[in-house]
Parts: sequence; C-alpha cells; structure tokens
Amino acid sequence: MTRVGVVGLGYWGSKVLEEYAALRADGAVSHVVACDADPDRLAEGAAADERYESVDETLDRVDGVHLCTPIGTHKTIGRQTLQRGVDLLAEKPFTNDRDAAFELMQLALQEDRILQTGHIFRFANVIDQLRELYQTGQLGELQTVTLRWTHDVETPPGTNVLWDLAPHPIDIMNYVTGGWPSDECCRTRTLPEADGPVAATAQFQLGDTDVTMQLSWDDRVRRRDIEIAGTKASAVVEAVEQTIELYDDDGQRTLSVETNNTIRSEASHFVKAIQTRRNVANSAVVGVRTIESIERLINAANHP
Repeated sequence: MTRVGVVGLGYWGSKVLEEYAALRADGAVSHVVACDADPDRLAEGAAADERYESVDETLDRVDGVHLCTPIGTHKTIGRQTLQRGVDLLAEKPFTNDRDAAFELMQLALQEDRILQTGHIFRFANVIDQLRELYQTGQLGELQTVTLRWTHDVETPPGTNVLWDLAPHPIDIMNYVTGGWPSDECCRTRTLPEADGPVAATAQFQLGDTDVTMQLSWDDRVRRRDIEIAGTKASAVVEAVEQTIELYDDDGQRTLSVETNNTIRSEASHFVKAIQTRRNVANSAVVGVRTIESIERLINAANHP
C-alpha cells in the first residue's frame, strides 16, 4: 500500500493532512506521515501515523510527498525529495522561478518520478462542468472573461499577490480552454509594510478572448468568481461554492453541480499516480507554464 507524507503543516498543510487521513480510513493509503520544523505545528498533526521535524527522516518513510511549505523552499525540498526516489506534489505555485521549475521537472524525468503541481481547481466539479460547456460549444466563441480572486488577509511575508493568487485563475482558464496568456499588461498596488504588490489588475489575451484578472489581499469581499461572455451564452461561476448561472436565449438558469471535496480529489489523484505511474491532470509542465505566465505579468507591471 502507498505511504504519503505531508511536509508543512500551516493553514493549508493541516487541511491536506486531514484528507490523507480520510483516504487512509478508506483504505486508499496505508500510512500517513506529517513533517514540520515547528514542533508546535507538528504537535497538532495527530491525524498522522508518524511525525518528524526532519524532511530527511520523513523521506525514509514514504512513497510520495505532498509539499505545503512556503514557495521559497520548494526548490530545495523538491530536489531532496526527487533525488531520494520519492514522488512529489508541490502546492501552487510550483516554484517562484522558471529555471528552478525546469530543474525539478528535468530531475523528475531523470529519476523516473511523478511530479505534480497543486492546482486544486482542476479537481473541482464546477470547473469540469464549465470546461464541458466550453468544449461542447454551448458558450460559443469566448469574447470576454473576468476573473476575481480577492480577500482580506494580513499581508504574507516574502511573496506578493501575483504569486499567491494568480496561479488559480490562470490555470483554470488553461484547463477550460487549453490556452495560455499573451499580450499581457498589469497594474499593481503596494503598501509600505508589504514585500510586494498587495493588489493587481491584469489584462491579457487568451487566443481571441479578452481577459481581465483582479487580485487583492485587502478587499473585504472574498471572491473566487469567473464571468464569461460567449457568442451563444454567458456564465457566472463561483469556484468555491461550485455554482454556475447560465444566461442564454432562453433566459437565466442555475445549472446543477454536484459539489465535491477538491482537496481530497487532488490527494486521491496523487495517490493513484503513485500507484499507476501515470499523471493525467496536473503535470509539472502545467506548473512551469503557469510560472512563466506570472513572470510575464510581473515584468509587465514593472515595465508598463
């Protein structure tokens, strides 16, 4: 049976750990290991079978690692994991440097390891349904898309709002349409106490579609929504609540969506990839292309 380690037990890592514990209860994995350098956080990982402060000790006990540490650590821990012959799912963003991402991808190929990137909305039923609407032609040709990813949080140190929030909307649009941003322009807003932009508005092309993306860490309204205007229909999607409102010649209607636990779906996919040696949804290539897109947006903001 498969043994999985969760490295990093912050806000997100603690959620991920609970889902692997649930998969263990279902018989999908045999052993769950928790790892965090902070002993207080590690003490809260009671759902794990074993707990270690050391990544090195953790790697001796697992077949795969779900990496939930800060982005700046992904290259070092990722390299260490792959070199030990352990499969890896690194949470988004994959890294904050394209060269580092390529290095990890090349290492995974050399070591014949599974390497995934944590783009969780690829596992949301509502995004699958949006993809089906697009690919079956029910929306027609896309004209405009607006994506809003906003909330009000204490400014995280050592990163910026583009690295933190942009991976999701960029990846969603790639998953739905197969396209990547081009012709980017971007405006950002900073605060004196922040290490980088706390809000950004980006515009880019996705094929012939005009896309606007709004990101914010200091908007009191939490949004994870997508508005699409097509030649046949328009849609408004709430990505977390998993709702779709469709507007067409017959009027407005709410589509039926069976909501799912996206963290568990992503974790289950990782486990199956470890077992079958096949990754069908969230490859390292997707992670690298997303990094390239964010780097271009940052460059556009710095050189308007």
